[in-house]
Amino acid sequence: MSPGLLRAEIGDVADEAPSLKSSKSWRYGLLEGATASDDGFVEESQGRCSRRRIQVGLLAAAVLACAVCSLRPIFAKRSLEFQAEKTAGEKTPKSAIAQYFSNEDLLRQRESSAQKRLQAVYDAQREKAKEHDESWSRQRYDAQEDARQELEDQQEMAALEQQAQQQKQQQSPWAASDSGHRSSQRYAHAQQQVQPQPHYFPQQLQPQPRLRPPQEPRPFQSQHHFKYQEHFQPQQPHLAQQSRYPQPLVTRPLPATQQPLFSETPAHLVPQGEIPGPTAGQIAHQQKVALLGGVKRGFQPLGSVAYPAFGGQPVKRETEAEKRAKAKAKVAHKLFTAEYKEVMQMLKWQAVRSCSAQLVNVEVHNGQPIASIEGVNSAAKCQMACTESLQCDAFSFRSRTGDDGPKNVCFMKKLEANAEPHMVIKDGLISGYPCCRPTSSPTEYIQSECPGHFADTDLSTKSGLPSKYGITSADWCQRVCTEDADCGAWTWGEARNVPGLSDVCYMKKLAGDEAPGMHMKQGVVSGLPCGCRSTAMNAIWPDTDVQRFDMPAPRALQKPEPASMLCVALMLPYSYEQDMLVMQFQEKANIFGCDHWAVYSNQEMKLAPGLVTRRVQTTQRCEIGGEFGTALNLGVFTALWRQVLLDDEYVKVNWIIKADPDTVFFPERLRPILKAMEKKEGNGRDGKGVYLNNCKYGLHGPIEVFSTRAISTLANDFETCFAYFRKLCSGDCLWGEDMWVDQCLQRVANVTRIDEFKLLSESHCDPEPGWNSCYDHSKVAFHPFKDISGYKTCLQSAREVDKRYYR
Repeated sequence: MSPGLLRAEIGDVADEAPSLKSSKSWRYGLLEGATASDDGFVEESQGRCSRRRIQVGLLAAAVLACAVCSLRPIFAKRSLEFQAEKTAGEKTPKSAIAQYFSNEDLLRQRESSAQKRLQAVYDAQREKAKEHDESWSRQRYDAQEDARQELEDQQEMAALEQQAQQQKQQQSPWAASDSGHRSSQRYAHAQQQVQPQPHYFPQQLQPQPRLRPPQEPRPFQSQHHFKYQEHFQPQQPHLAQQSRYPQPLVTRPLPATQQPLFSETPAHLVPQGEIPGPTAGQIAHQQKVALLGGVKRGFQPLGSVAYPAFGGQPVKRETEAEKRAKAKAKVAHKLFTAEYKEVMQMLKWQAVRSCSAQLVNVEVHNGQPIASIEGVNSAAKCQMACTESLQCDAFSFRSRTGDDGPKNVCFMKKLEANAEPHMVIKDGLISGYPCCRPTSSPTEYIQSECPGHFADTDLSTKSGLPSKYGITSADWCQRVCTEDADCGAWTWGEARNVPGLSDVCYMKKLAGDEAPGMHMKQGVVSGLPCGCRSTAMNAIWPDTDVQRFDMPAPRALQKPEPASMLCVALMLPYSYEQDMLVMQFQEKANIFGCDHWAVYSNQEMKLAPGLVTRRVQTTQRCEIGGEFGTALNLGVFTALWRQVLLDDEYVKVNWIIKADPDTVFFPERLRPILKAMEKKEGNGRDGKGVYLNNCKYGLHGPIEVFSTRAISTLANDFETCFAYFRKLCSGDCLWGEDMWVDQCLQRVANVTRIDEFKLLSESHCDPEPGWNSCYDHSKVAFHPFKDISGYKTCLQSAREVDKRYYR
């Protein structure tokens, strides 16, 4: 504002109030910014002004100051624009005012982001402390429950002993003095053990070392938590009284909104051997929640909750049904363990005895019966009994109840000299010959009494023998080992043009109770000597997890036909799956419609002419459990994949399909999908192969489709996956084979995974209504069908649909 304009406004005010110009407030307040030429004009005005005039002047000055402040940014902006126009065509990217406000917004955003991060860290630490408190509360409560139960058992035992002693005294009054004295001594001794010690915890309630709280500090604990003594050592009574109440931890208090609803009774205020119950406030709160129809913060109705003595959330007591279920599971586990050991012992015995294949639905018609044994639950045990009986030349096992009698009966027969057994077809019977019997001389054997060879397998023993050179075959190496009485195992170098390995027979000693170490090594073949002189302990068997998950190196792949398939199935012996596979073989259904197929089992069985199972090293026994309550069959199918790799037939095809015997699988429907997949995906990422996911919940086991490159990648990474998931789950993940393979190929092997939900229609994967009619021609497989009639109905329905659809 110019000095002239200011002078004119001041003059108008001075005319109305002459006395105002002489006041100090006017001279030093309003005219502070006036120029020197205006001083004379101001001094001429004399007089006094009323209070109202002064207020008007002050208000005018305030309005003037506000106007100047509001116009300042406009003048500044105009000045910047004027300077920008003066520059040679240069444009300011952003005005100073806009830059100022953008910086303010940026600061606010950064401050808000920092506050959110701090709040997230605080919440995470609080949740971690809460979980830690709950875990420790459960452990503390379990320790007290066990100790209290033990205390009650001791008291009951002492009472029973005293009662028995009193009865004995009544029956023998002449010995009352001596026996009564001894009884009182025993009772006093028992009472001395039962009486609580004057420690912070009684002797019976001292927590086990594994239940001690962790030593690292726990952030954000509530104030009613107390720090336990690091070691619970016996103390003197006066020391125990001094240390009865431990000092509380110095912790950061929680906000009022995050404090626990109820503070439970601290452990040091609870009588020894008792568990604190709910307070009156908790009871009232539970009643209120029950009336409202809900439960808040995990508090359950009274009677079903155990309130732990060391903070945290209440721990739910086990109901009677849960206790019965746990006891039932424990009994089932014991039975499973006993059965597993029995089957394992039998399989190892078969491995060293060169047992011949069992003939299904066949009876030995000729021969003289010498014995019949009831209660034999498998043909393998019947074959073992026949082998141990020197007079037995053939056996027949009745596998199911029929017109001839009950099931599980073993019949042994003796044949005439040089007579061949006469076999006839008969349903429900399994027949065969005895296994190899040891001879007195190591050289007295026939070729059929030699155990099988193990390709790509090396054996390690405690001591060895001199090696033999120039041995050109594995059979020759086995014969050389058999002729040496000290040789218990052998390994032959199959690889060509490898100095020190090719055509070398490594002979090794093996004690009667020694199990040879088993290692996968490409280019070698190993085995045991002929003559059945090895014991069951000498069997070549993968006993440890390292040996089970040690896969042979994959072979070089050939160039097969497009969409060529090798289909495999694992059969449980002596089950309904035998008849299912025989029917499928006759109908050319399931895996028998593929280019190549193979049936595996832990028993070598001739199911039908042209259909013989291949032996796999597994008991085929597993438990039910894990997060999803499924069969924990990883070990079973690991043995299957190892044998598939050893058999070496997968190099002839592009795809490997594993299908269960109760899966209605149509290879002709799968082939167009595989051809399209080969054109689209090729060999997948980095040439590691492709596999198909058949369910929205993840890979399911009834049918699994892998490219041969995916199987080769799986073989290379099998041991790595085993170690990875062991570390991830801190032990066994308790997964089935399908989930384990799916996770291994995704997380570790980096194999391309393609969702193809047309592969499977299954009851466990949310199928469409009427899925089991098998009328959906777009589906490749249907599962499960566990009886022959249902399987045939589905098979015929699907084939009729295919005829109409492809007509």
